[in-house]
Amino acid sequence: MSTRAERREIQDSQWQRKLLARMDSTIATDFVLVRHGETDWNAETRLQGHQDPPLNAVGVEQAEELAMVLQREAFHAMYSSDLRRASQTAEIIAARRQDGMQ
Repeated sequence: MSTRAERREIQDSQWQRKLLARMDSTIATDFVLVRHGETDWNAETRLQGHQDPPLNAVGVEQAEELAMVLQREAFHAMYSSDLRRASQTAEIIAARRQDGMQ
């Protein structure tokens, strides 16, 4: 005889399998997570936290290279932190978009 917790776990597992079987891949959402480019503080191995140093020349180059890789990927939206290093990276990627996403 199984315990109540074991029966519940079996029910949950069955429910998850049924849900996944019904899911159509066209309604799935894919996320692309991007880390900001390098800053001088990264190069110095300094903790940045919520401090706001800008990208350095290497970081700008990294963002431009990533933008080239992502320029033909389909995106419906882009979101970024308001920290300068993150928003600079996102702006560089957005500027290369074929769909005019800014």
